[in-house]
Amino acid sequence: LSDPLPAMREMHRVLAPGGTVVITDWCRDDWLVWLLDLGLRTVLRPLDRAHGRTLRASELKTLLERAGFRDVVVTRRKIDRFWGLMSARA
Repeated sequence: LSDPLPAMREMHRVLAPGGTVVITDWCRDDWLVWLLDLGLRTVLRPLDRAHGRTLRASELKTLLERAGFRDVVVTRRKIDRFWGLMSARA
């Protein structure tokens, strides 16, 4: 998303009271994901605007908190020695 905060605010708005949101995405804290993100933003973005940017775990946590979520926990996972994902629960 080019501007993820409004989307996260909408998730918060439509979530049932006491509900939980879970988001899983690539994590820019891992060097290969950072490199891939750089390539997507600089080389492929002029051809396909679908990629905004990959977030760091701390950025995702901050965005969710700014959107109104509480008790935000972000965990990072390695798929293999190169690829990393993060999952946020709030």
